[in-house]
Amino acid sequence: MIWGGVIIILGVIFHLLQFTTQTITVGYTGTIEPHMRVILGFQQWWLVLAYAIFVGAVCLHIYHGFYSAFCTLGARVGAFSEKVIKVCSWIVCLLVFFGFMASPLAIFFGLVTA
Repeated sequence: MIWGGVIIILGVIFHLLQFTTQTITVGYTGTIEPHMRVILGFQQWWLVLAYAIFVGAVCLHIYHGFYSAFCTLGARVGAFSEKVIKVCSWIVCLLVFFGFMASPLAIFFGLVTA
């Protein structure tokens, strides 16, 4: 969990520095419109990879929270219910991951342009 937390906080800081304050510029120079920051940034392979690692850490955090919440609320009453909770937790985790990765991958592979 500690590495997930470190990855998440570093990802949030990088995200704010790139997309909000523009302290870090990736793929461009100067001040540009927000949508262009996203498009030009996600054309860089290493930024897409870093974003995937960040989103992956967030999703594992969501998996753990979803699973723990249902166990705390008393939904885990047997072996079968535990498996159902784990499967549901993975489904939520994967839906969030692929949902957040759709835009960066579409930009990287040229499906979205300026």
